Amino acid sequence: MRRAVHLQSLPDPIIDVTPLRRYGEPEGSRHPFQDGKPQPAVDFQISRAAFFNFIEVDPEHVTAIVERMDSAVAKASRPPSVRLAPETPDAEDAWVLPEEDMPESNRHRDTVRLLEQILLAFVARTGRDALVAANLACRWNGAKRSLGVDPDIALIEPAPPEGADTDSLLLWESGHVPPRFAIEVVSSTNAPKDYVDAPAKYARLGTRELVIFDPRRIGPKVLGGPHVLQVWRRDEPSARMARAYAGSGPAFSEELGAWLVMTSSRWLRMADDAEGRSLWLTEAEKQTAEAAKQTAEAAKQAAEAAKQAAALRQALRAAVDDICELCGIALDAPRRAHLDSLDASGLEELRARIKTTRAWPP
Repeated sequence: MRRAVHLQSLPDPIIDVTPLRRYGEPEGSRHPFQDGKPQPAVDFQISRAAFFNFIEVDPEHVTAIVERMDSAVAKASRPPSVRLAPETPDAEDAWVLPEEDMPESNRHRDTVRLLEQILLAFVARTGRDALVAANLACRWNGAKRSLGVDPDIALIEPAPPEGADTDSLLLWESGHVPPRFAIEVVSSTNAPKDYVDAPAKYARLGTRELVIFDPRRIGPKVLGGPHVLQVWRRDEPSARMARAYAGSGPAFSEELGAWLVMTSSRWLRMADDAEGRSLWLTEAEKQTAEAAKQTAEAAKQAAEAAKQAAALRQALRAAVDDICELCGIALDAPRRAHLDSLDASGLEELRARIKTTRAWPP
């Protein structure tokens, strides 16, 4: 298939939901190749929806699209380009959040709860002025409060003035700042949005780093996916999220200063090392580990004490045998059985009596 149009991959995310149109053209404008006539503009952008259609249709349809684009730019002075459309203000209207809660699996809830507990312990351990929140409503437009995102996990630093009583993060309110770190756990009910819309939403929110965790790899086959782990970081000059990692992990979080690893049981954990040997623990795990350590230490001390007691008894038994031999006292079976029944203090008392009386006590 002949392609006169060069597909230029621009930075993610691809979030525009308007039709294929020329750069800068208003909503509802005519396709630049609509009537096959050359148009002044020779560069095109393709929307998210149009892009998905473009890559899913049969080859004949793709060929027809390209030929129409060729016709539209037949008199252009340079080769045209096609890009994936960047964010546009009107795309936010597609981000209105539903009023009802979306159903979540027990595994999804357990994953979110574990991550929340890990980060709560991290904040407590480091003494940070930060809020860890699960499913906290985050909004950036006071005039359109239905627009926003509810992160599965958000780390907000510094914490809002309301602290743990924060009901919503409202960026127009004093003391409310964007999350520095957020996690989205992909579920079957919202996998496409987590992959395609989430980076743009979090860019708009002002989040510095976004992690998308898809342990079952149920996300769509876009942007090279599905991936177990994606790490997106905010690019300040462009105010966009750029993907820093996509794969099965481990991946490094710059905001946490930790490695993100998926365990063999498909839990997402933070660790000090890429191998996951030094995991970050929840407070409950820390207490359990400390209790186990104390139990092990007590057992070790008890074993050492028992070892020392056995060595002392053995030495005292040998001392009794020696003094009996020295005094000519025969150790028959009953006397040996009696010696075997004595502890260290009993043996010491018997040794002292024999040493004084030079005879076996009656």
